[in-house]
Amino acid sequence: MEISFVLLLVTTGLDLLEASNRTQLFKNIINRMDPDIAPFESATTGTYVSITLNIMGISDINEKQQTISGTYWVIIGWGDLRMRWDPLMYGNITSVQVKANKIWTPTSICIFNEIGNDKCINAKENQVTVYHMGHVSYVTYMDSVSQCRIDVSTYPYDSQLCSLYFGNVNPNTEFIWFNRQFSDFRLDYLQPNEVWDLKNHTIEFVDFYDPLIQTTQKQVHFHVLMERKSFYVVISTILPVIILSILNLFCFVVP
Repeated sequence: MEISFVLLLVTTGLDLLEASNRTQLFKNIINRMDPDIAPFESATTGTYVSITLNIMGISDINEKQQTISGTYWVIIGWGDLRMRWDPLMYGNITSVQVKANKIWTPTSICIFNEIGNDKCINAKENQVTVYHMGHVSYVTYMDSVSQCRIDVSTYPYDSQLCSLYFGNVNPNTEFIWFNRQFSDFRLDYLQPNEVWDLKNHTIEFVDFYDPLIQTTQKQVHFHVLMERKSFYVVISTILPVIILSILNLFCFVVP
């Protein structure tokens, strides 16, 4: 009984100590941040941003609307050296969860060929993870409907190449550069589609010239190659038509 009581006191003391360290960390670093002030001052001190796209599923490819619909996990990462700390000074705390409105977050990263309402990645009131080396990570879930040029001339044996174009919509004021080394395109949670097979997925960094602002900027293109399941089309569409046509012939034979 006495041992259990001592262990309870020790555990409670450690929890209070960790809470005190966390409080001090927020007081010294996080709460001093101004969300309106970016970690860069000019193009020479811009911030590198990584994008990781993880496909959960492709729900539809609409030939008439020329669109592709999908569900994705998106991970945005960037550096902010103003939020570095020594873990030894704060009870070995190496990361903390922070409300995004307490610190600066990139708000100009958008999907250029998105036709839905949520074109830009914005943490808003969500949580971000801040690491002791000055790295920040934001994970979000996204339903996307984007433009895709679809050619059905070889239907039902067609393949379609569709893409998501991520870029910075304010390159002259928000000095954000995309990090090629830490960006990725993954299929960890992919659910199969009954009509389409995902045959290939690639990530590409492209120089894009915007005539409206007359500047060239980097974009990150995520490409997916989708191949139609021709056997499914035959079974679900063509075969029933053939069977119905044969049955219609019997209408003239059977009295």
